[in-house]
Amino acid sequence: MKRITTILNLFFLPFIIVVNTPVVASAESYGWDAYSFDWPAFQQHIATLKQRHQERTHHFSFFYQIVSRGQTTRSNDDYKLLLKQAKALQNGSDPVRVASEKKDLFSLMLLTLVVDNPEPALKVKDFSSIYYSSFKSSMFYTVFKNQLKSGQKSWFSLFKAGRPWGQKIAASVCAAKPNLLIKYQYPWGYCVGAYFVLSPDETQEFAQEVQHLRNNDASWKSASINKEMTDLAQILDEASKGGVGLLFLGRVFN
Repeated sequence: MKRITTILNLFFLPFIIVVNTPVVASAESYGWDAYSFDWPAFQQHIATLKQRHQERTHHFSFFYQIVSRGQTTRSNDDYKLLLKQAKALQNGSDPVRVASEKKDLFSLMLLTLVVDNPEPALKVKDFSSIYYSSFKSSMFYTVFKNQLKSGQKSWFSLFKAGRPWGQKIAASVCAAKPNLLIKYQYPWGYCVGAYFVLSPDETQEFAQEVQHLRNNDASWKSASINKEMTDLAQILDEASKGGVGLLFLGRVFN
């Protein structure tokens, strides 16, 4: 199971912070990996994650690590200033920033649960290891554009910037900072660390959309996208029949 490659800033442990930094090479590109998992077990773990997340984000160390991020020197005066800034943050000086940090932390906890250190009870299946490739968002753009022209809503919109847990609609803007060493794939480019989770019902709806496209839209039959659509259809079909959830994660790969 590959470790998460993300440019979300931080992963918090109860009193420790770990920087999750991607290793980047000029030969790397960007794509989406798929993971299936037991949905009832996932729901139980989400309830636990929410409780752990609340505990961590109420602790003073959460606010201190936010303001101290990137600091390389720590004189007594620096330390006192950081403590003052952290206390102000804890007391509500910048609620928008805190809300964003809380969302990022929960996303990393969720991705760790499924991808980085999967719980055995989730019965996680890594499809990228099976197909030995990641889905390229640029490959799905033509299909998505055709859906827009016909006035249809499309699950393919999630491959642009994902949908963080708790949001009902797809993100419109990538939250991650761009990595200039990754070749830009026009027009959707890359959104490293973006992800979306599909419930069994949503997985079934997506499978139905793909099946409809395969029956009625010839654009997917081009050589460049044929394998992508075929593999996606197999994943969605297997997941929908098994009643499991799916997680798609945007990441860099060689």
